[in-house]
Amino acid sequence: MNKFTLSDIEVVRIMHCAGNLRVRGGASETIVECNAEPQIRKLEKLAEILIAGNAEIVIAGGVALEILECVGKLDIEDCTAPISLGRIRGNLRTRRNGAIAIRGEVDGNLTLEKTHAIEGEQVSGNLRVDTARSVKFNRVFGNAECTGIEGDVAFEEVRGRLRV
Repeated sequence: MNKFTLSDIEVVRIMHCAGNLRVRGGASETIVECNAEPQIRKLEKLAEILIAGNAEIVIAGGVALEILECVGKLDIEDCTAPISLGRIRGNLRTRRNGAIAIRGEVDGNLTLEKTHAIEGEQVSGNLRVDTARSVKFNRVFGNAECTGIEGDVAFEEVRGRLRV
């Protein structure tokens, strides 16, 4: 495994991940560990990363996360800073995170546990939300189940069963 430490970073932007990606927050420093050597470009306080295979990233506290494309499944946990996601071609699972914005689509299933606010465009599979402040999605092509929502729940279209 290739291991890289990123210091003095405020934003980690994953431009493309060709495999599965696991992201964990709450660390003292940001560490990227891949099975293939990644391409990393630092621009002041921003790190842009291209990953050719599977990877695990440990994010330092307060570092924002952007993932533009992930070909495999994506697992994110314990990230308190804002998270912005593009297209996720596999399943997406998040646990104990801050606000999440999904600007693209999730091709697989989406499972959210203990998340602040979540806003998204499209989920091609099923959506399951357990404990969140608010939930807003444009389209869910599978079933949608939301439990423990403190605030608003808004969907433009759910093609499967909706349980709130």
